[in-house]
Amino acid sequence: MNKKTFFIIRMATTAFLAAIVAVSVNYGNWYLPVSAIIAAFILLYFTKTKVKGVVADERDYKIAGQASYLAMTSYTVVATITGLIVYISGRDNPVMFAVGNVLLYSVLFLMLTYSILFRIYVKRGRN
Repeated sequence: MNKKTFFIIRMATTAFLAAIVAVSVNYGNWYLPVSAIIAAFILLYFTKTKVKGVVADERDYKIAGQASYLAMTSYTVVATITGLIVYISGRDNPVMFAVGNVLLYSVLFLMLTYSILFRIYVKRGRN
């Protein structure tokens, strides 16, 4: 299989998965989307192993790393500022107070995960 065929299969799988998830969520069914996501991952994994040629190289991984770092940084800044504003202004409103807490704790979880993974990769790189 070549890269173009893999790309077509990947796009068709994504569209089919989006339709299944949208319809299932609309009807309140969560079993079908979870099983469809797992099946899509398995399908894409096995089709990727059949591709002859390079699907991604070091340049793609470097660009993905830079993009993910920028996305994480921008989310952290925006969610922290928004979370603090909502948290402080919503002390009398329990819903707004909860939204502020969720935003701030999501930033905390993201930064903790980043710190732990960074330390793991630094130690792995030294060995």
